[in-house]
Amino acid sequence: MDEEGMNQNGSKSQGAGGQVPATTPAEVLMRGHVQCVELLTSHGVNIDHNIKHLGTPLYVACENQQVDCARKLLESGANVNSGKGLESPLHVAARSCSVELVMLLIDFGADIWAKNAESKRPMELVPPGSPLGRLFLQKEGVS
Repeated sequence: MDEEGMNQNGSKSQGAGGQVPATTPAEVLMRGHVQCVELLTSHGVNIDHNIKHLGTPLYVACENQQVDCARKLLESGANVNSGKGLESPLHVAARSCSVELVMLLIDFGADIWAKNAESKRPMELVPPGSPLGRLFLQKEGVS
């Protein structure tokens, strides 16, 4: 348990004032707390735990543009392609036009050909002619 009362399940312990709502690894990542990610992973918390309405912790980190948290999750063995439904972390990073996150995910083996529920690849979610679009074209082998 850490100084803020976080237990190995990723939830907060009940305090003297009553119950504290559960804090999942995904919810911790929304706040960008890399140290919490380190604590959770060191205590064996499932870093690929998928909460239907939020997605995996990596997806949440990418959705909230928490690059350091995403990096820590990937270094800890998070599945680079597991997100929210058919939406991968790469889809959400592409949609937000985050070159840094896209590069990080690709470096860790993200599937650039994966299609989401709308049958769109991550590249199809970026504005045409953008630097990120050119990066995807380069990764796909199109010049």
